Amino acid sequence: MNQLESDLSGAKVEVQNLTLQLKKIAEDKRRIKEIKTEISQISKEMETLQKYVEEWEKIKSALDRSKQIEEQIKGFGYDVDEIQDLFTLLNKSRDDERRIQEGFKKIASRKSALIAKGLQIKNAINELRRAKGYCPTCGRSLDNSLKLKLIRDYVGKLKEIKEEITQLEEATKKLERKKEKIDQIIRNQDAILNLKQLKDELDDIKSQISRKEIDVIKEKSEKFNKLKEKIDKLQGELNALEKSTAKEAEIKESLKRLNERISEIKEHKSRLLNTLKEFGFNSLKEMEVEIENLKGAYLEWFRLKESSKELERERDNLSKVRRSIERFKEEIDERSGELSTLQGKVEELEEVYDDKVHKEVEQEFIEKSNELEASRGKIELLCERVESLEKDIKYIQKQIELVREQKRKLDVIERRILPELAKIREKFRKYRNYLAETALREVESYASEIFQEFTEGKYLGIKLKQVMDRREKLKVFVLHQGKEREISFLSGGELIALGLAFRLALTMYMIRGKIPLLILDEPTPFLDEERRRKLVEITSNYLRKIPQVIIVSHDDELKDAADRVINVELMGGSSRVSYVEA
Repeated sequence: MNQLESDLSGAKVEVQNLTLQLKKIAEDKRRIKEIKTEISQISKEMETLQKYVEEWEKIKSALDRSKQIEEQIKGFGYDVDEIQDLFTLLNKSRDDERRIQEGFKKIASRKSALIAKGLQIKNAINELRRAKGYCPTCGRSLDNSLKLKLIRDYVGKLKEIKEEITQLEEATKKLERKKEKIDQIIRNQDAILNLKQLKDELDDIKSQISRKEIDVIKEKSEKFNKLKEKIDKLQGELNALEKSTAKEAEIKESLKRLNERISEIKEHKSRLLNTLKEFGFNSLKEMEVEIENLKGAYLEWFRLKESSKELERERDNLSKVRRSIERFKEEIDERSGELSTLQGKVEELEEVYDDKVHKEVEQEFIEKSNELEASRGKIELLCERVESLEKDIKYIQKQIELVREQKRKLDVIERRILPELAKIREKFRKYRNYLAETALREVESYASEIFQEFTEGKYLGIKLKQVMDRREKLKVFVLHQGKEREISFLSGGELIALGLAFRLALTMYMIRGKIPLLILDEPTPFLDEERRRKLVEITSNYLRKIPQVIIVSHDDELKDAADRVINVELMGGSSRVSYVEA
């Protein structure tokens, strides 16, 4: 009955928990409606800010590009302000190059003309030197003085030609030196043109940016991002609340089964109490007191179950003792007869007294007397034992009658009440197993979902199985590519993630009991950056239902999941605490 009361109390507590869960689901539904309204309002506001986000992204991209261009220009060893001068110098060098080429052509043409003219003059001089009597050029008469004069004139012209050619060669050298400098500039024209293109792009970017209200756009974009963070948190809370409300039908069904079970318990309890009254018990406590009183007798009955055989054995012993007594009495009578005979002989011998014979008879008399006393002692002991056995037999007979009466009562209890209690205990054992199985499956479901998120779908979930290995125990398997794998299949980081998934799953299961506070101490040991990020998402989604969650950690990523952050730093041998509103 105590077990019945305990099970009834447990069922009522479970009903209370389920009722609280349904109440919480109703609150969650109201909160879901509020969140959806808030998300809708935020979404509309975000739509008006979307263009500023896109514009700010373009501006950031342009600013990054301008910074990149400035770095490229510095990489060539120039400042941005020097690029225009380089480009102007390049254009001037190209003009100078054309003029120099024209100068080379003019010099070459003039030089060719002078060389041709010089050859003509040399030919004329040679002909004049060979001429006799007339001029080979004009055909007039030629004397020596005129011939010499003409030759001197031609030689003078050759000298002028040579001087002009020398001047032209000097001019050529000057142009070549100038051309070498210009060529050096022109050889770098690709780099200069590239730098000019970069500068033009930079000027265009600055021109475009200068026409925009950067501070306003940035402020609007940051507001959009804050709204997005807010809507993400709301969406995470919404997802968790929707998962909670999705279990409403299941909880109602469980509540229905529990209420049916409670009614069944109460009915069994009522039947049991009626049965107790039929057997003369006004209450369960009265029966328990009676059972407790009977327990000693019942145990004694078990001890004396073989008492009839023992009684027979004692009776056999008593018969044996009585036969021994009769035998000893006969022996005493025999010894008494012998003693009387000896006394008669003594009297006869006294008449014919012989000292030697007297001593022999005396010795025999003493021996017979001793034997007689010994027999009398044995008889007394046997009589005492007979008396004791008779008392024991009477006591055993009384106890047997008492135990038979108590056994009759116990038989009634065993036959009518205990089977009913056994049935009730069996039903509640099955019900406890059902509750344990339900809890196991719920924890398994939470852990599977969280572990799948941790591993980004690599593992489809977790399976909990009860296996026999010398004794029954719970074993964990992971589902990978449709197959069940033992946890030895996991890497070190995955094992950490699995353990953390179970911790969070147990927490989610306990939340049903409305725990007011959860503290996680260093929940991210050996987790990589991606899994820490996942933990932030999971923490945001799953633990929002707990009134207060405190996370102690060295990982800054967890700040993103917090509403408030308390930083503790060691400075100058003491701790400095600062408070930040996330």
